[in-house]
Amino acid sequence: MFTPTALVEVDYRQRAHEAEGTSGFAFARGRLGLRLSPTDWVTAVVTAEFIGDHGPYLLDGYAAFRPLRWLTVTAGYSKPPLFASFRHEPVATLPMPVRSSVVNEMRVRRDLGVEAQLRPRRAPIELIVRLGNGTKALLGNDNHTPTGYAALDLVLGRPRVDRRRHDLGVRLGIAGLVDDAGEHDAIAGRTPLGFTYARPVVADGLRVILEEHLIAYAGPVRLVIEAAWAREARTYDDDGDAGTPPVPVEPVESWGLTGELTWTIRGAWREVGAQPRGPWDRGDRWDGGALELATRLDRLWLGRGAAALADVGGTTGALSLKWWPTYFLALDLYGDVTRFDAPPIETPARSWSWTALLRASFFWGGR
Repeated sequence: MFTPTALVEVDYRQRAHEAEGTSGFAFARGRLGLRLSPTDWVTAVVTAEFIGDHGPYLLDGYAAFRPLRWLTVTAGYSKPPLFASFRHEPVATLPMPVRSSVVNEMRVRRDLGVEAQLRPRRAPIELIVRLGNGTKALLGNDNHTPTGYAALDLVLGRPRVDRRRHDLGVRLGIAGLVDDAGEHDAIAGRTPLGFTYARPVVADGLRVILEEHLIAYAGPVRLVIEAAWAREARTYDDDGDAGTPPVPVEPVESWGLTGELTWTIRGAWREVGAQPRGPWDRGDRWDGGALELATRLDRLWLGRGAAALADVGGTTGALSLKWWPTYFLALDLYGDVTRFDAPPIETPARSWSWTALLRASFFWGGR
């Protein structure tokens, strides 16, 4: 069975300062894709994305096989198992138009690799093991070593595939990444809409990221809490000779914590990976749609653990009101405020920033 997928997002943005980007109307994102399911145990997905005036480029390209009811094997370019809110919630279904700064900066958005997901029917657990490149590159790795991922979750009630429509539910787990990475930018400090207020240092060598997550459901309310820690090795070229190895220096550590609370004011309660629908959305008449209110608090601590680096970071609070007139349309009114631990280079006199956003979204097909 072929299912076309599409996503179009158009914004009106108002920013605190021109250094953070322009204000006005903007094309936020576009996606076109195809989902193929010739049987109930094979699925293939291909998606291309445009962001602003960039693209198209491949966002997803993978095949998933389910040889056993409790085992799914996925190969290709897809989401790694870091951050449950990112892994299980497509961007079109989010209660806020943008993900948290913690998730955006500490995740690996897509990776080329192979993974196995175990979901025993008689045990409330999910286990994912993945081997990939650890980079967004499609054609190869940045060195000769692969990246290892693993995630283990306790899943009860509504988040389980066979337990939807339950009043209560919880997903509680831990995930991690270990990689011997080539030279790359370490974790940076950015606002949810992408302004860099704390520039990254250059990292090279062992990279470890650990994250813990709790996603709880109680009727119309959903709570998401995610905490993460990263340690990235660094080196220094002390002689300028390309023939000699660089000297290791103190690694840099980063910490992140985010909490989000969502209340479905009107409509059917939120399910995992799906947008809420109106209370009588059966296709025979318009019922006014669904309405959600969401609030979020993010905190990033950057540049820790290395005496030569300054401690930087930022705190962001956000509020969003989202109306779903129907299951394939949404209108979102969003605002956030960020306080910087240290002023950005572009605007040394500022320690605060804010953004206001109105986003209209159209989406169709799949999850």
